[in-house]
Amino acid sequence: MATVNAIKNEYEANPMKRFDLATATRPTVAKAHKVKEDVEKTFQDGLKFSGVKPRKMPDFEKNEASVKLTVAAMKREKHLIDAEEREEAKKLDEMAMGLKDASEFNRWKAEMNEKDDIERLEHIQKKKIEMELAREQAIIAQKNKE
Repeated sequence: MATVNAIKNEYEANPMKRFDLATATRPTVAKAHKVKEDVEKTFQDGLKFSGVKPRKMPDFEKNEASVKLTVAAMKREKHLIDAEEREEAKKLDEMAMGLKDASEFNRWKAEMNEKDDIERLEHIQKKKIEMELAREQAIIAQKNKE
């Protein structure tokens, strides 16, 4: 420790000081940040906003928007209503002619679709099992070969 202090005193007491490096005089990052903040502050001070605040957004859930019905909109509505009435009349005519509706057929179709889905899933499972067995047989054959 004494040698460290002796060396330190020798350098401090030396009349020939260390020369100044050019890098010490260059601007540092802190100086750059300070300049940036000053420029930003002068820019913000230059902006002049009036004190008018915007209105709140209307709550469209509470207030229904008024819809102006045009002739075209009314014709579209009438066309939709007429189409629904024609469809209903068609169903009633079919029921009167056949004395039954399509609900039984739709139920049968849903059952058949479900049955087909079950068969397809069983087929997939069967293929997976077959592939696993083939893989195991190949591994056993490879071991026997070695």
